[in-house]
Amino acid sequence: MRFRHIAELFNGPLPGKAAQRSMAAPDRRGALFAPAPQDAKQAAVAVLLRPPHRQGAVRALSGVDAENARKAGSPACPAVAPRDMTVLLIRRNIYPGVHSGQIAFPGGQREDADADLRHTARRETREEVGIRAEHLFMLGPMTELYVRASNFLIHPFAALLDERAELRFDPEEVVGGRFVPVRFFDPALASVRRFAFADGTVRPAPAWKFKDYTVWGATAMILAELHAILGGRAGAAERGRGGAAERGRAGAAESLP
Repeated sequence: MRFRHIAELFNGPLPGKAAQRSMAAPDRRGALFAPAPQDAKQAAVAVLLRPPHRQGAVRALSGVDAENARKAGSPACPAVAPRDMTVLLIRRNIYPGVHSGQIAFPGGQREDADADLRHTARRETREEVGIRAEHLFMLGPMTELYVRASNFLIHPFAALLDERAELRFDPEEVVGGRFVPVRFFDPALASVRRFAFADGTVRPAPAWKFKDYTVWGATAMILAELHAILGGRAGAAERGRGGAAERGRAGAAESLP
Protein backbone atom coordinates (compact mmCIF):
# COMPACT_ATOMS: atom_id res chain seq x y z
CA MET A 1 0.00 0.00 0.00
CA ARG A 2 1.25 3.47 -0.84
CA PHE A 3 1.22 6.37 1.57
CA ARG A 4 -1.58 8.25 -0.15
CA HIS A 5 -3.74 5.17 0.42
CA ILE A 6 -2.80 5.15 4.10
CA ALA A 7 -4.09 8.72 4.28
CA GLU A 8 -7.40 7.59 2.82
CA LEU A 9 -7.81 5.02 5.64
CA PHE A 10 -8.19 7.88 8.12
CA ASN A 11 -10.74 9.75 6.03
CA GLY A 12 -13.27 6.96 5.57
CA PRO A 13 -15.28 4.89 8.06
CA LEU A 14 -13.38 4.33 11.30
CA PRO A 15 -13.55 1.24 13.55
CA GLY A 16 -14.41 3.62 16.40
CA LYS A 17 -15.65 2.63 19.85
CA ALA A 18 -15.77 -1.08 18.99
CA ALA A 19 -11.99 -1.09 18.52
CA GLN A 20 -11.39 1.08 21.60
CA ARG A 21 -13.55 -1.27 23.67
CA SER A 22 -11.18 -4.18 23.03
CA MET A 23 -8.55 -2.52 25.28
CA ALA A 24 -10.87 -0.90 27.83
CA ALA A 25 -11.06 -1.96 31.45
CA PRO A 26 -14.11 -4.21 31.97
CA ASP A 27 -15.96 -1.62 34.05
CA ARG A 28 -15.32 1.06 31.41
CA ARG A 29 -16.65 -0.72 28.34
CA GLY A 30 -20.28 0.31 28.62
CA ALA A 31 -19.42 3.94 29.41
CA LEU A 32 -17.44 4.26 26.15
CA PHE A 33 -20.67 4.63 24.21
CA ALA A 34 -22.12 7.33 26.47
CA PRO A 35 -21.69 11.01 25.52
CA ALA A 36 -18.97 12.96 27.29
CA PRO A 37 -20.07 15.43 29.99
CA GLN A 38 -20.74 18.94 28.77
CA ASP A 39 -17.99 20.30 31.01
CA ALA A 40 -15.34 17.94 29.60
CA LYS A 41 -12.06 19.67 28.77
CA GLN A 42 -11.08 19.49 25.10
CA ALA A 43 -7.68 17.97 24.35
CA ALA A 44 -5.80 16.57 21.37
CA VAL A 45 -2.99 14.07 20.91
CA ALA A 46 -0.74 13.34 17.94
CA VAL A 47 -0.43 9.73 16.83
CA LEU A 48 2.90 10.03 15.03
CA LEU A 49 3.70 7.35 12.45
CA ARG A 50 6.98 6.64 10.74
CA PRO A 51 7.71 4.11 7.98
CA PRO A 52 10.36 1.50 8.74
CA HIS A 53 13.64 2.48 7.07
CA ARG A 54 11.96 4.37 4.22
CA GLN A 55 13.89 7.43 3.10
CA GLY A 56 12.11 10.18 1.20
CA ALA A 57 8.73 8.46 1.29
CA VAL A 58 6.97 10.85 3.64
CA ARG A 59 8.70 13.94 2.25
CA ALA A 60 7.06 13.30 -1.12
CA LEU A 61 3.70 13.91 0.52
CA SER A 62 4.62 17.20 2.16
CA GLY A 63 2.09 19.95 1.53
CA VAL A 64 -0.69 17.63 0.37
CA ASP A 65 -3.74 17.54 2.65
CA ALA A 66 -5.10 14.07 3.24
CA GLU A 67 -8.59 15.29 2.40
CA ASN A 68 -7.39 16.42 -1.04
CA ALA A 69 -4.84 13.66 -1.67
CA ARG A 70 -6.84 11.94 -4.35
CA LYS A 71 -7.67 15.14 -6.23
CA ALA A 72 -4.14 16.49 -5.89
CA GLY A 73 -2.61 13.26 -7.18
CA SER A 74 0.09 12.87 -4.54
CA PRO A 75 3.44 11.61 -5.84
CA ALA A 76 4.15 7.91 -6.00
CA CYS A 77 5.89 6.63 -2.89
CA PRO A 78 7.48 3.31 -1.95
CA ALA A 79 4.93 0.71 -0.98
CA VAL A 80 4.78 -0.41 2.65
CA ALA A 81 2.38 -2.59 4.62
CA PRO A 82 0.38 -0.23 6.86
CA ARG A 83 0.99 -2.21 10.05
CA ASP A 84 4.74 -2.14 9.37
CA MET A 85 4.56 1.53 10.28
CA THR A 86 5.95 2.45 13.70
CA VAL A 87 4.26 4.78 16.18
CA LEU A 88 5.88 7.12 18.70
CA LEU A 89 5.08 6.60 22.37
CA ILE A 90 6.48 8.88 25.06
CA ARG A 91 6.93 8.46 28.78
CA ARG A 92 5.60 11.43 30.71
CA ASN A 93 7.61 12.97 33.49
CA ILE A 94 6.57 12.63 37.12
CA TYR A 95 4.29 15.48 38.17
CA PRO A 96 1.23 16.01 40.38
CA GLY A 97 -1.55 14.66 38.18
CA VAL A 98 -3.40 11.54 37.13
CA HIS A 99 -1.26 10.99 34.00
CA SER A 100 2.10 11.28 35.77
CA GLY A 101 4.72 8.85 34.45
CA GLN A 102 2.37 7.23 31.96
CA ILE A 103 3.09 5.98 28.46
CA ALA A 104 1.27 8.35 26.13
CA PHE A 105 1.16 10.30 22.89
CA PRO A 106 2.32 13.91 22.58
CA GLY A 107 -0.68 16.07 23.36
CA GLY A 108 -2.54 18.21 25.82
CA GLN A 109 -5.42 20.57 26.49
CA ARG A 110 -6.67 22.96 23.86
CA GLU A 111 -5.64 26.57 24.48
CA ASP A 112 -7.60 29.71 23.61
CA ALA A 113 -5.08 30.63 20.91
CA ASP A 114 -5.49 27.28 19.10
CA ALA A 115 -7.48 27.67 15.89
CA ASP A 116 -8.87 24.15 16.28
CA LEU A 117 -8.01 20.79 17.82
CA ARG A 118 -5.78 19.87 14.89
CA HIS A 119 -3.75 22.96 15.74
CA THR A 120 -3.62 21.79 19.36
CA ALA A 121 -2.12 18.47 18.25
CA ARG A 122 0.49 20.25 16.13
CA ARG A 123 1.38 22.73 18.90
CA GLU A 124 1.74 20.04 21.55
CA THR A 125 3.90 17.97 19.19
CA ARG A 126 6.24 20.93 18.76
CA GLU A 127 6.32 21.74 22.48
CA GLU A 128 6.75 18.21 23.83
CA VAL A 129 8.86 16.43 21.20
CA GLY A 130 10.26 19.33 19.14
CA ILE A 131 8.72 18.46 15.76
CA ARG A 132 7.59 21.45 13.70
CA ALA A 133 4.40 21.45 11.65
CA GLU A 134 6.27 21.41 8.32
CA HIS A 135 7.63 17.96 9.19
CA LEU A 136 4.16 16.49 9.73
CA PHE A 137 1.78 15.13 7.11
CA MET A 138 -1.61 15.13 8.82
CA LEU A 139 -3.57 12.01 7.92
CA GLY A 140 -6.81 12.71 9.70
CA PRO A 141 -8.75 12.41 12.96
CA MET A 142 -9.38 9.21 14.85
CA THR A 143 -12.28 8.53 17.21
CA GLU A 144 -12.53 10.79 20.25
CA LEU A 145 -12.21 9.26 23.70
CA TYR A 146 -13.41 10.55 27.06
CA VAL A 147 -11.08 10.05 30.04
CA ARG A 148 -13.06 10.22 33.25
CA ALA A 149 -10.03 10.49 35.57
CA SER A 150 -8.94 13.86 34.11
CA ASN A 151 -12.27 14.90 32.53
CA PHE A 152 -10.53 15.24 29.15
CA LEU A 153 -12.28 14.56 25.86
CA ILE A 154 -9.28 13.46 23.78
CA HIS A 155 -9.24 13.96 20.02
CA PRO A 156 -6.46 11.87 18.39
CA PHE A 157 -4.96 13.00 15.07
CA ALA A 158 -2.79 10.64 13.05
CA ALA A 159 0.21 12.06 11.20
CA LEU A 160 3.20 10.83 9.23
CA LEU A 161 6.62 12.06 10.29
CA ASP A 162 8.91 13.48 7.65
CA GLU A 163 12.25 11.66 7.89
CA ARG A 164 13.88 15.08 8.39
CA ALA A 165 12.06 15.46 11.72
CA GLU A 166 14.35 15.45 14.75
CA LEU A 167 12.96 14.56 18.14
CA ARG A 168 13.89 16.92 20.96
CA PHE A 169 12.02 16.07 24.12
CA ASP A 170 11.02 18.76 26.59
CA PRO A 171 12.63 17.37 29.78
CA GLU A 172 10.02 19.00 31.98
CA GLU A 173 7.25 16.99 30.33
CA VAL A 174 8.84 13.97 28.64
CA VAL A 175 11.60 11.65 29.89
CA GLY A 176 11.93 9.48 26.77
CA GLY A 177 10.24 7.94 23.79
CA ARG A 178 10.18 4.85 21.64
CA PHE A 179 9.00 3.91 18.17
CA VAL A 180 7.07 0.62 18.30
CA PRO A 181 5.69 -1.31 15.29
CA VAL A 182 1.93 -0.88 14.97
CA ARG A 183 1.53 -4.64 14.47
CA PHE A 184 2.55 -5.14 18.11
CA PHE A 185 -0.71 -3.49 19.24
CA ASP A 186 -3.02 -6.31 18.29
CA PRO A 187 -5.58 -6.63 21.12
CA ALA A 188 -5.21 -10.41 20.79
CA LEU A 189 -1.64 -10.04 22.07
CA ALA A 190 -2.66 -8.12 25.20
CA SER A 191 -2.68 -9.58 28.70
CA VAL A 192 -4.82 -8.58 31.68
CA ARG A 193 -2.96 -6.83 34.50
CA ARG A 194 -3.98 -4.99 37.63
CA PHE A 195 -3.54 -1.22 37.81
CA ALA A 196 -4.00 1.49 40.41
CA PHE A 197 -6.70 3.85 39.11
CA ALA A 198 -7.11 7.54 39.91
CA ASP A 199 -9.96 6.80 42.35
CA GLY A 200 -7.59 4.74 44.50
CA THR A 201 -8.93 1.34 43.52
CA VAL A 202 -6.89 -1.48 41.96
CA ARG A 203 -8.67 -3.12 39.04
CA PRO A 204 -7.89 -5.31 36.02
CA ALA A 205 -7.37 -3.89 32.55
CA PRO A 206 -5.87 -5.23 29.31
CA ALA A 207 -2.35 -4.04 28.52
CA TRP A 208 0.67 -4.61 26.33
CA LYS A 209 4.15 -4.97 27.81
CA PHE A 210 7.01 -3.92 25.53
CA LYS A 211 10.38 -3.92 27.27
CA ASP A 212 9.99 -1.31 30.04
CA TYR A 213 6.79 0.17 28.56
CA THR A 214 3.44 -0.97 29.92
CA VAL A 215 0.70 0.41 27.67
CA TRP A 216 -2.86 0.52 28.99
CA GLY A 217 -5.82 2.84 29.50
CA ALA A 218 -6.61 5.58 26.99
CA THR A 219 -3.31 5.13 25.14
CA ALA A 220 -4.05 1.44 24.60
CA MET A 221 -7.61 2.14 23.42
CA ILE A 222 -6.34 4.64 20.82
CA LEU A 223 -3.68 2.16 19.69
CA ALA A 224 -6.31 -0.57 19.30
CA GLU A 225 -8.17 1.64 16.84
CA LEU A 226 -4.93 2.51 15.05
CA HIS A 227 -4.16 -1.19 14.65
CA ALA A 228 -7.65 -1.76 13.25
CA ILE A 229 -7.44 1.18 10.84
CA LEU A 230 -4.10 -0.01 9.46
CA GLY A 231 -5.38 -3.45 8.63
CA GLY A 232 -6.09 -5.32 11.82
CA ARG A 233 -8.78 -7.98 11.97
CA ALA A 234 -11.29 -5.61 13.58
CA GLY A 235 -10.73 -3.04 10.85
CA ALA A 236 -11.13 -5.59 8.09
CA ALA A 237 -14.32 -6.92 9.61
CA GLU A 238 -15.75 -3.44 10.14
CA ARG A 239 -15.04 -2.43 6.56
CA GLY A 240 -16.47 -5.70 5.32
CA ARG A 241 -19.73 -4.88 7.08
CA GLY A 242 -19.66 -1.30 5.81
CA GLY A 243 -19.52 0.08 9.38
CA ALA A 244 -20.67 3.60 10.10
CA ALA A 245 -18.06 6.34 10.38
CA GLU A 246 -17.18 7.64 13.84
CA ARG A 247 -15.24 10.84 13.42
CA GLY A 248 -14.18 13.36 16.03
CA ARG A 249 3.99 -8.41 17.65
CA ALA A 250 6.32 -8.21 17.91
CA GLY A 251 9.23 -6.19 16.42
CA ALA A 252 12.21 -4.18 17.44
CA ALA A 253 11.68 -0.74 18.85
CA GLU A 254 13.98 2.24 18.77
CA SER A 255 14.69 3.78 22.16
CA LEU A 256 15.30 7.50 22.27
CA PRO A 257 17.11 9.48 24.97
